[in-house]
Amino acid sequence: MKSTLISTDNSRILYDATALDAPEAAQFDPSYWENRDAVIARPAGRGSAVVISYSKGEAVLKRYFRGGMMAKVNQALYLFTGYERSRAFREFRLLQTMHSYSLPVPEPLAVICERRGLLASMALLTKRIADTETLAARQMQQMVSISDWEMLGKTLKRFHENGIFHADLNANNVLLDTAGRVFLIDFDKCKHKHPDAIWHKKNIKRLKRSLEKLFPGDLFPRAGWDVLVRAYAKEA
Repeated sequence: MKSTLISTDNSRILYDATALDAPEAAQFDPSYWENRDAVIARPAGRGSAVVISYSKGEAVLKRYFRGGMMAKVNQALYLFTGYERSRAFREFRLLQTMHSYSLPVPEPLAVICERRGLLASMALLTKRIADTETLAARQMQQMVSISDWEMLGKTLKRFHENGIFHADLNANNVLLDTAGRVFLIDFDKCKHKHPDAIWHKKNIKRLKRSLEKLFPGDLFPRAGWDVLVRAYAKEA
């Protein structure tokens, strides 16, 4: 990766010059791609993300939007505290770090933070991981195999051993591909921290709660979950 910074009076664009030509600010707006018939999907459960077709393949464009009560007042603007401290830049940098560890995450292509007085808007562009479904969608079809659960346990252990804390580890942020591989996505507000068994366990419990919410009672994939837990422990 070759990180290159483009600076203007009120914005910063950081991009990987080995994977992408220098982007313009307009390219971080979904309408840019809609006007070129280049939006090819709008993933369910991915918030404001759209999948686009660009010169070198397919990518996911994510605009940062607030949730909860704040979204009713201010949906797309955040308090500006510095470009590098923005949520978008921090996610981009974390993705770069995880790639350096060879962890299975989306490849970061470009990020923008645009200042608007005391506020800022942001967007992130990552390479699309092909031939994947979310864990939630795959389980809805009862198509998550025992080997998938085992690989998920092993993969989560790799992230934790490298100090990667996923702040929103849920069944929609886990992708499974057709080759039996597992990927994690959406690292907004996630952290690189010292490995510790306490937060590791809490992180695993968060994923379990998301599955229990989606698949309550007898629908919960108990056998698969037990395989995940054993695979995670075995990798210790």
